[in-house]
This record gives sequence, structure tokens and C-alpha cells, in this order.
Amino acid sequence: METISMNPGNLVLRPCDDRDKDFLFALFVSVRMDEFSALNWSPAQLEPLLRVQFAAQSQSYASAFPQAAHEIICLGQEPVGRMIMDDSAEAMHLVDIALIPACRGRGLGTTLIRKLQAQCTVLRKPLRLHVAGSNRAINLYERLGFVAAADTEMYRFMEWNPAQ
Repeated sequence: METISMNPGNLVLRPCDDRDKDFLFALFVSVRMDEFSALNWSPAQLEPLLRVQFAAQSQSYASAFPQAAHEIICLGQEPVGRMIMDDSAEAMHLVDIALIPACRGRGLGTTLIRKLQAQCTVLRKPLRLHVAGSNRAINLYERLGFVAAADTEMYRFMEWNPAQ
């Protein structure tokens, strides 16, 4: 396995395209696998369920944010994650951000979110996101100054405002 340099200075965002389908599915699986581990199913049994879940998530994002920018996060040339952003007149929405397991907890997400916060400061608009209530990324968002705007049974809606 190739070693990935964790230098945040090597972060590059490029538009997502058809060549990324397999990578995006593998990334989705790496993020969601813990939810399904209690089923004790083999990978062959889980794959159809995960593909349906992946398609449903993709459709949901496309429906809710039809103008969103879908980008692949790269360290140099190596894809290591994805970010979906929607920039509306009232706010910037971080629709989704995910990194491969080897890149989690290494400051890359923090670097990307701080860049988004800098853009929002210039644009004078809030940065909004929603996150599963059980997701440990909530700690990251709180550390970066996001506050809870609303909670549902499954999600926490959070906002960072440059005016704060």
C-alpha cells in the first residue's frame, strides 16, 4: 500500500467525474461500515445493501442541493476524500465531507473547513452543515466554532457565522 503524505499544503480539490465512481463507493463503505457491523454479514451480503444506500444518499443530495459542487479531495494526485458544497445566496452549505480512514484525524478536514470559513468571512455569510447526532465529527465542528442550530432525532444542524 502506498504511503500518503499528510502535508495539508498538498491538498487539492478537483471536480468529481465518472472516473471517481468506484472511489466514491469505497469511501461511502468506509464511512458507513460500522453501522452495519452488527449484522455480521459477509462483504458479499452487505454490498447490495450498501449500493442501495449509496444511491439513495446520492439522490438525496442531488435533490436537496441540485447546484452543489462535487469535488474530490486529493493529496497531490491521490484521491483521499470528497466534499460537496452548495453556495446559496443566504449561506454556504457543507453538504458532505468524508476522508479515507488513513486520513481521518490528521488535520485535513480542519484545514478544508477553515478554508471554507475564510471564504464565508469574505462573503459575509454563514457556513451550515448537518451531521448525524452520533458522529464524532461534532467535536471537530464545535472546536471550529460551529454551534447547534437545531436537532432532530437523527441529525444535528450546525452553523458557523463569521459575525460571531
